Amino acid sequence: MPRSRRSLDFSTLGRLGALFQDDSGAVQRERDVRRRVLKIFNATADDFATSAAHDDYLETIEEIVANLVAGTDVPATNARLAAHRAANEASIGAAAARRADADRAAAEALATAERSRVARLAAAHAADAAADAAAKAARDRAAREALEAMEEVDGPAARRRRAAAAKREKGERRRAERERAAKAAATGAVKVNRFLTPGADVHARARAGGWDKRVVRQRAWQELTDTLSGG
Repeated sequence: MPRSRRSLDFSTLGRLGALFQDDSGAVQRERDVRRRVLKIFNATADDFATSAAHDDYLETIEEIVANLVAGTDVPATNARLAAHRAANEASIGAAAARRADADRAAAEALATAERSRVARLAAAHAADAAADAAAKAARDRAAREALEAMEEVDGPAARRRRAAAAKREKGERRRAERERAAKAAATGAVKVNRFLTPGADVHARARAGGWDKRVVRQRAWQELTDTLSGG
């Protein structure tokens, strides 16, 4: 009659605990033994009609592992392993094949997930690089436009344009001054002629009749006319 889970757990833990206290390499030994046992006792829960049957199967595995790790009833335990393998060779092979298929599927799923992760990272990096390139291009364009604006305001070309404009303005001012002077000269000549008597000699009249206001005015206009005409 199979021992209960409670009694099996206590006995197994007791033997393994004492072993681990005495030997630091027992953990690795336990792993190696468990791996060898599970290659023979490789059925899964789906292979059992009830959960109780599956629990008994797991208890058997733990008992065999504990015996082999602790060195208890080793010949009998190995014989038990051999008998189970001989009696269940076909099911063991089928279970091993299913486990291999499941492992391959899990590995493929893991690889697919990793490829997807790498692709997402690559896409994110590409997007970041594109955004950085666009931002750099925008900064370069802004700097170039700012430099062009500075050149437009205070660059050599701007200075040449300002010099040309100043020269044009100066020429226009001189031309306007000449025009005003010519107009003023023409206007002054008309006013002088308006006060002069045709054919009169201002100087002779001054000598003959003495100085009066009109003669003085006429003489002043005569001298202005002579000055403007260059005489």
